Formats: sequence, C-alpha cells, structure tokens
Amino acid sequence: MKHISDDNIYVPDNLTSSEALKRVTHLAIGAHADDLEIFAIHGILACYESSDKWFGGLTVTDGANSPRTGSYKNTTNEEMVEIRRREQNEAAKIGKYAAQIQLGVSSLECKQISNYHLQEQLSEILLATMPTYIYTHNLVDKHDTHVAVAMHTINAVRALDTKLSIEGFYGCEVWRSLDWMNDKDKVVLGSSDHESLALDLCSVYKSQINGGKPYDKAAMARRISNATFFESNEVDNESAITFAMDYKPLLLDRSLTPMELVDRHLKNFLKDTTDRLKKFSV
Repeated sequence: MKHISDDNIYVPDNLTSSEALKRVTHLAIGAHADDLEIFAIHGILACYESSDKWFGGLTVTDGANSPRTGSYKNTTNEEMVEIRRREQNEAAKIGKYAAQIQLGVSSLECKQISNYHLQEQLSEILLATMPTYIYTHNLVDKHDTHVAVAMHTINAVRALDTKLSIEGFYGCEVWRSLDWMNDKDKVVLGSSDHESLALDLCSVYKSQINGGKPYDKAAMARRISNATFFESNEVDNESAITFAMDYKPLLLDRSLTPMELVDRHLKNFLKDTTDRLKKFSV
C-alpha cells in the first residue's frame, strides 16, 4: 500500500497483507493498543472461528505516554511503544483476527484534525478491506485522543461512502459509558459468547494491568452491568452487552454534523429525564 508499510500490518495466519485485508468484514479503528478489545468485542466475537466473517483491527497511536507503575514504573516511552505493539499483536493472534494494523502515530499528531496523512492511511485501509461493519470510539468519550480518532474515522468513511457498503457503523464505549442514552437511540451489541476469550483478550495487556489499570476486569464488569441494568421488568436476554452510538445517520444525511448528532441524543436524554420527573412532581 502507498501510505502504510507491510511492517505495520500483522497477519496471524501468514497470508499476504493484501489477502488478509480483503477478507475483513468487521473493522475496528481505535486510538490505543487494548481499545479494540474493550469496545469492539462484539465484532471480535462475531468473527471468531467463523468461516465467512473476519475481524480486522486498526490501532492509530503508539501509546507512548500510557500511565505506568510497579514493574513498569521505569519503562521508557520507547520501550512502552514496543511492549504495547507486541501486546496488541498477541491479542490479534488469540482472537484470530484477519489482520492487525498499527500506524504508530503520536497522540499529538492524532489530535490534529487536519492530519491529512492519517486521513489517507484510514482511507487506504477502508478501501483495502471494504468492511460491512465499522467500530470506533463514541463522540462523547472523555478522552481527547479517542474523540479525535472517531472524527478522523467518520470523515474518512463519509469521504468514501459511495464506494463502501456499510451496514453498521458504531461509536462504542471506553472512557465514557453510553447507558445514559435513551434505549431507542442506542445500539445494543450482545457480547455474551466466549466469555473466557473476551477476558483473555484484555488480559494480554500486562503493561496496563500491572501498570495500574485493571482494564480486563473493568471491561467485563461494564458489559455485565449493561446487560443486568438494561431492562428492569424483564429477565436478561444477554449476559454481557456493549452499547454504541449509531453513526449511520451521518452517512444517510450528509448535512448532519457529528455535533448535531450528539446534540440530538443529549436533548432526547434531557426530555426523557424531565418528563419522568414531571410525572412525580407537585
């Protein structure tokens, strides 16, 4: 590919990078190593050991500035970049991904929304994979780099929309949960299958877990919590759920901006809350 070296693409089953990318049906675009395994578990599980569905991962940044303590306290940024790269590829191997791309962009570069080289890289991957489903970060995530990746992804997909055939485009949970969204607005992604695999994928990231962030336990707990507290008057149909913001409206209505989409959901949440309070107010 013109903008991405084969050195940045890991293929667990040793196909060529072009062959591996062509088979991708579910593509996840995340900011950091471990984000994919947290927010795109629905896609990973849907493809795991499937004969006709393949998960592809794209990690944008190098993760150099991640927090660290314990045995990783004195790890340099350069060392952490390589450690996290290996961990992400190990997750791809365990999850039997079609391919794992790591662009190695700095967080600062990623947050430059006019980073046209990154846009070109994303476009190149989208055209190489032609995915049916795309997962990325949600627009109300409180991590700036996550929102930047979401915006880059939305812009790239919208630019290529006429060339793609996307059935699902999701903004998923990491640094802010989406349980607050009205049920009619949010996408419910069942993630109950292969519970041990889901845990194993997050447990790969020892540099984060031993470094002070137990993401493995937190990610599993949120999915279970989403399922348990989703419907108060019915038994649970799923033991684990990931919530997502639907980005398809941004493809169906080119005049709709990401900010307007978020504003729509916030207004719906406000109306639902105030209407309920009014029922019980004097």
